[in-house]
Amino acid sequence: MDAYEGPAEIYIEARLLAEANKASFWIKGNNNQVFTMRRGLAGKSDGATTSEATIESAIPRKGMEFDFRTAVLQKRIFTIVVKSGNQRVQFQGWFESADWANAVDAATMQSAQFIAGAPKILGA
Repeated sequence: MDAYEGPAEIYIEARLLAEANKASFWIKGNNNQVFTMRRGLAGKSDGATTSEATIESAIPRKGMEFDFRTAVLQKRIFTIVVKSGNQRVQFQGWFESADWANAVDAATMQSAQFIAGAPKILGA
């Protein structure tokens, strides 16, 4: 039997986001396909690498651990570090949007979409 990775650790501005319950990350190469009349799909030209993330977090009664709404309104650059799979991955970018939901039968949740450039893989 092998041991597999469990929940990640997410840090925003070096502060652990302990109330996060789900996070998804994408790295996009944004390469451009090159077609020629003779060869068809002949290759690619490198595009600008971008990253995106969606983070969902519970909101405790005592207040938000990290306020995604305010982060969107501030329009500033944030640093996020994710520890997962024996790696630390660092992103620098901004929060593009935030939403939240209140319900009778579920915990109050907030989520945010984060946009960044190419991440840095920092090792363990």
